[in-house]
Amino acid sequence: MIGWVFDWVRTCPTRGGCRVSLASIAASALGLTLVAHPVSAKPPAVSRASAVPGGCVDISGPASIAWVATAGSFLFSYELRLTNRSGESVRVDQLAVEHENGNQLALYSSSDLDRRLRIKVLERYQASGLDLAPGASAIVYVDVNAKAVGRRLRHRLRCRHFSSSSPAATELKIPISTDRPVVLAPPLRDGPWIAVHSSGWDKGHRRFIYVIDGLEYIPGRYAIDFVGVTATGQTTVGGPDDPLDAVGYGQPVLAGANAVVAAVRDGTEESRSVSANPAHGLSLGAGNYVALALGGNRFAFYEHLRPGSISVTVGERVRVGQVIGALGFSGDSTGPHLHLHVANGLDPVVSDGLPFVISRFREVGGYPDFTRLGRDVWAPDSSAELTRTAVWPGENVVVTF
Repeated sequence: MIGWVFDWVRTCPTRGGCRVSLASIAASALGLTLVAHPVSAKPPAVSRASAVPGGCVDISGPASIAWVATAGSFLFSYELRLTNRSGESVRVDQLAVEHENGNQLALYSSSDLDRRLRIKVLERYQASGLDLAPGASAIVYVDVNAKAVGRRLRHRLRCRHFSSSSPAATELKIPISTDRPVVLAPPLRDGPWIAVHSSGWDKGHRRFIYVIDGLEYIPGRYAIDFVGVTATGQTTVGGPDDPLDAVGYGQPVLAGANAVVAAVRDGTEESRSVSANPAHGLSLGAGNYVALALGGNRFAFYEHLRPGSISVTVGERVRVGQVIGALGFSGDSTGPHLHLHVANGLDPVVSDGLPFVISRFREVGGYPDFTRLGRDVWAPDSSAELTRTAVWPGENVVVTF
């Protein structure tokens, strides 16, 4: 796994999350962040279903399941939480996810389930395995595709107590959200750019949970890191340790919507080398950033901007395509890139990630084996350049704008 394209380490040195107070966030950010709206930290709404008679774990999920259009299907990315309220250990055997029409979208068992289930230890979802001790809780990361959005998804969880060889079942139905994803115009020009993300990475945006004042947040659920790459696969035009030599460094970052600037932070300096970039505090991990208010309590975050490059102010109205800053290396980043995500709160950490799509881009290739990034030429798409309209870029595809 190549770690430099992730900014997951920007807040905590450990996997699975961290615990801080909101007061400490505000104190460390004092003088750096200008905010036009109050930050809200409401408990996440959930649908809850107690174990049915004979069941062995409680299962809960979001109040409704968000969706996003991808190339050829609709993606549902969300989390289920399991709690063993019995007095003995439980083995989770299988999870089936079904569409309302009865079509099975996913069947997780054995190694598939083990890759998606994480047990909570001291407020961090970090332990592997499928066995829940009495009182233990776990999270299951669900990512399924369907040909239609529909109205609801059904979940059938099979488990068993260690004292019994007979499996038990728990079922949970969750409605699908009627909200459409945010549409953003391209955040950069030209390219090629790699749209870096993957639901399967344990240390990627999708699986990084912040535990703050007892509440859990995943702001990067749909986050993408855009990394510059050449036609021959290089991510730097000089020394790999010099951020100024990175492909795309200093390129203009563009507003993705007609919006109001809700927050700006500048003044976070960049390290002179990639390897020497120090750890930053929780509130400074995003580096210099601009947040745009999109309406409906939705905010677009453009992070790790170059110091001194931000050209907008809080309260200013911006237009689609307007330059708001430049791609940089500020904050907890292991290489210059643009981090883009949409969330339901005006804080890079205290908010939950929402789906978004890019209005138009060309998909020209990708990295089937991401460990080859920076070493090999990216694989061209077999059907030549594909123009995508209002979809979320796929995992590690190479795009141009």
